[in-house]
Amino acid sequence: MQTHLKIMRFLAFIALIAAIIGLGSCSNTRILLKQSPKNTPKITHTPLRVNPAKLNTYREKLQNIVYGNIPTFQDAQITQTNDLGQVLDGTATLEQWKVKAGFGGANRIFHVAILRPTDDPQAPLILSQNFCPNHAVIPLEGLSTPSGPYIDCSSGGFVNGIFGYFFGRYITTPPLKNIMQRGFGFAAIYPSEFVPDNTQNGLKVIAELFPDTPVNDRPGALAIWSAQSIWLADTLKSTFGIEKIATFGHSRFGKTALISAAFSNNIDAALAHQSGTGGASVMRDNVGESIDDILKNYQQWFSPRLKAYAHDPSTLPVDAQHLLALIAPRPILLGNARRDVWSDPNGAFLAAQQVDTLWEMAGGTGLDQDRLKDFNPKADIAFWQRPGTHGVVKEDWPAFLEFLDFHLKPNIAP
Repeated sequence: MQTHLKIMRFLAFIALIAAIIGLGSCSNTRILLKQSPKNTPKITHTPLRVNPAKLNTYREKLQNIVYGNIPTFQDAQITQTNDLGQVLDGTATLEQWKVKAGFGGANRIFHVAILRPTDDPQAPLILSQNFCPNHAVIPLEGLSTPSGPYIDCSSGGFVNGIFGYFFGRYITTPPLKNIMQRGFGFAAIYPSEFVPDNTQNGLKVIAELFPDTPVNDRPGALAIWSAQSIWLADTLKSTFGIEKIATFGHSRFGKTALISAAFSNNIDAALAHQSGTGGASVMRDNVGESIDDILKNYQQWFSPRLKAYAHDPSTLPVDAQHLLALIAPRPILLGNARRDVWSDPNGAFLAAQQVDTLWEMAGGTGLDQDRLKDFNPKADIAFWQRPGTHGVVKEDWPAFLEFLDFHLKPNIAP
């Protein structure tokens, strides 16, 4: 028996070392460990200016070239609702929805887990898209697991430990009890349940969802995942009477947090943490993760038309600042880390600089800093940068919640 345990422990140790070596040898991981400059980014090309009179043009170009058209569910139905009662020592109530939805082709299933403060069911709500299934993001009894393949990053699991080691304490599960105590609700979606985050399977499902749409006209996964957030924001407001909703996401889901806010006025704020290329960081300078890098690994994310600009992104007629412009004058938090060069914090700061005047024209503060430090949660464009690399760590959520306090709670004066 002891020999068997020793063998099992040895194999587990070897697997852990292999995973660490595998991640460490990955070119993306090596780039993440580089440190970004501390001050204002150098402008290596002439930025595309933002003209407030051309917002509709930017909206069309972002869809036609970058993301594909942001689709609208044709017949979304909540087919099952489970009230799971009070949780988190009575500070919150938990509910799960099973949703059947589509765009005219095949229908797909996804689940939504909703936590709301017990003493304020209509509290401002954080709508979060996540790398892990809902039962891992909200590790409470009663939530279902996805029916298809998924990454099991549940608490205590091997993958959870690897995720936490490389990407921070809160990469899987946010500080839920603290979020409830601060007076915010939290809704979780696992986007890969609807469209898999895998090139082969993702493109296959997109084809099933849009069978009558020419390939070049089909939306990418980012657009479809954003459509999920848009539908959920609309439904939460109409069903629960929630007045304020913020989208939140890290990395690829930081992109969807911005896209959904840009294409829905029912989203009142966006927190995009390390969203990078295709999110808050400019694409035309080819710094950090390039369009070509993304399309080699995540072809399913974007419109097929974006491929034409992969080798010369400087020819793109639209960029990250135009995506941000569509959110004005609603508040945005752009989260970053100094060593996360792959997500290009400098490019995100440059994009924020380009749109600052749109918030000021609306009577807001815009970007209230002239370098990548001096975080001001009261600003309408709040730029958060901490030490470290790509992930969600203990320093991040206090900054996120401080930003939300000022912008989603009317009793807290900015």
